[in-house]
Amino acid sequence: MQTLFNWFGNRAACEITPQEIERRLDELARRGRQPATLNRYRSLLSLIYRLAIRDGKIQDNPVHQVRRRRENNARVRFLDPGEEAALRSKIRLLAPEREAELDLALHSGMRRNEQYHLRWEQVNLDVGIISILDSKNSERRHVPANSEVRRALEYLLGKRDDSGYVVPGGRAGARERDWQRWFEEAVKQAGLKDFRWHDLRHTFASRLAMAGVPLRTIGNCSATKRRQ
Repeated sequence: MQTLFNWFGNRAACEITPQEIERRLDELARRGRQPATLNRYRSLLSLIYRLAIRDGKIQDNPVHQVRRRRENNARVRFLDPGEEAALRSKIRLLAPEREAELDLALHSGMRRNEQYHLRWEQVNLDVGIISILDSKNSERRHVPANSEVRRALEYLLGKRDDSGYVVPGGRAGARERDWQRWFEEAVKQAGLKDFRWHDLRHTFASRLAMAGVPLRTIGNCSATKRRQ
């Protein structure tokens, strides 16, 4: 929503054209945002217009003329042991204090926004459970903390600041954007091709599968949901 405010916050809704919206989405695409992400921005903006039409504020929804991006849902990329070793080596060289963030993602299966919006009151180290209060599907789910996740959490607990977030460093949005600086540079220097943060989640699931964990159990670990 903040991105949409930055784009159009000083404009009358009836003045915004489909061409302007397309240009904004194209800008995000050039900055590396994926088609699925662009479609989420499009959907949110379309919802705003639909609500305005329902309330009699405006008559037309320009988003209807903005094309949906084709999403590549078949893409699956994960780290092999050699790639993980290379990535860790570069993180330890460039930003050693960030390795715990890598482990938290790699061994919990949390999405990036879930990790960087996680607050300490959502973590129960005594029983080894992380509670995701607002997941991608707007539902609560619980993530078990294995030994690697516990180790990462204990390290981050030692770095705890006044923000209340598990990953320290100020506002959630600022910290979430900061991952690009160290992670993408480490990926580049490690020579990893076509590897993104979300692929850490793919790696988590694929390693469970290769260890013989049933697919139903993997689904419960990475996407268990409970309606609030």
